[in-house]
Amino acid sequence: MNKFWLLTILIISISLALAITSFWDDSLIVDEIPHVGSGYGYVKALDYRLNPEHPPLAKALAAAPLLFFDLNQDAFQTKFWLTDINGQWDFGRFLIFQSDNDADLITKVVKFPMLIFFVLSAVLTALWTKNLYGRLAGLTALTIFSFSPTIITHSRFVTTDMPALFGVILATYTFLKFLRSPKSQKLLWVAGLSFGVAILTKFSTFLLTPYFLVLAVVFTLTNRSQKTSKFYILGSMFLIFIIGFVFIVWPVYYLFTFNYPPERQVADTTHILGSFGNRTLADINVWMADKPVIRALGQYMLGLLMVGQRAVGGNTTYFLGEVSAEGWKHYFPVVYALKEPLAWLILLAIALVYTAWQYSCFKKPKQVWRDWVDFTKNHFTEFAMLLWILIYWGSSIYGNLNIGVRHLLPTYPFMIILVAGQLSKIKNKLKIKSKKLYSMFYVLC
Repeated sequence: MNKFWLLTILIISISLALAITSFWDDSLIVDEIPHVGSGYGYVKALDYRLNPEHPPLAKALAAAPLLFFDLNQDAFQTKFWLTDINGQWDFGRFLIFQSDNDADLITKVVKFPMLIFFVLSAVLTALWTKNLYGRLAGLTALTIFSFSPTIITHSRFVTTDMPALFGVILATYTFLKFLRSPKSQKLLWVAGLSFGVAILTKFSTFLLTPYFLVLAVVFTLTNRSQKTSKFYILGSMFLIFIIGFVFIVWPVYYLFTFNYPPERQVADTTHILGSFGNRTLADINVWMADKPVIRALGQYMLGLLMVGQRAVGGNTTYFLGEVSAEGWKHYFPVVYALKEPLAWLILLAIALVYTAWQYSCFKKPKQVWRDWVDFTKNHFTEFAMLLWILIYWGSSIYGNLNIGVRHLLPTYPFMIILVAGQLSKIKNKLKIKSKKLYSMFYVLC
């Protein structure tokens, strides 16, 4: 094993130790209670009546170890499970704190599986940066990622934010590899399965669909030397979506709705979408709810519609002396600037200034445009990362859900990779200039 991977293991191990020791004596945060309870309902009862507004992957993975403990099952006999519509909060509290179960044990056990998303994301961040900019840049990106307070904090929570980060970086990495070799059936399937995993992490990852569409179009327009037909690439992209939904999303939802009574699913769906604005979509979803083959996808659609409904309605938040459910356009920029370490913000500023100087400083507008076109063609991976950051930040800023800096986590690895890459370029340029200065000084002396 070479030095790069030894240092990678060491850095991730230290970060894991920090994460584990920090949650060891913690209680569950408010969002974890319904996530743990609903996740246990999925893996124990194969029933998706709780918490449909979030995909199941993170919750089910967190609750899976609880199957190996002899937990009291009285929660399944309460009205929170039997008659309430989405009684996720009360069911979770009853299961964890009011059923004579060991709440401390449950709290510790459910957090360990969540660290899998952190480890895989850290490795992928380091590997991708190394492939783009070299080993030192890879270790720089890994260090920034692994010791980011925001990332460490949310890597140990049973929530969907860290899994979404992993899903986005995995799906984008495999999709870009496929674009480079669109004839590869192996890469087509890997990209499709990765896309399906990403979709199962958080409903905001549905943005990957238009994102991949834009990437495919831009790639075909800027890579005219590509021998593969543009229509073949675009058609393959839709195959990736189909593979993700047919072989990942549908089977997982099918498993977790297996014991969900169809008549109960119809009643729950009807009640939850009772105030949904688009009645056509709501009626389609209700119609799907008891159909044997497609009701699993109906449950996925229900969650997607619930998120859309919540995004329109907003989330009541206190921010800078105001209380509002409509959100503020400056919320995420301000929160990001306040929450992130000053050292990271300085590195980010250096990278942004250097990039602006490279592609726009003292140049005519036409030349700036040509430079950015060349950049898109010759640095398509960096362009893809920037595009995702713009799409996700844009949708977050103009949305009404001001739910904390954690909502921005799916953009973190790309920002870290790009900053590490620019720092590597600055280092290399300074190294070259220092050699020239040394040579001049040597000649003069």
